[in-house]
Amino acid sequence: MIIHLDKVPTRQDNMKDWEILLSESQERMLVVVEKGKEDIVNRYF
Repeated sequence: MIIHLDKVPTRQDNMKDWEILLSESQERMLVVVEKGKEDIVNRYF
């Protein structure tokens, strides 16, 4: 899995990677995409 933490909206500037991953106030989502349909999802990210 590749997580693009630079694309995560944060409430504070300059949050460390571990702060983003562990913060209860940050919204995190996981998307599971069927193989071969990655381009459809990548249009939105």
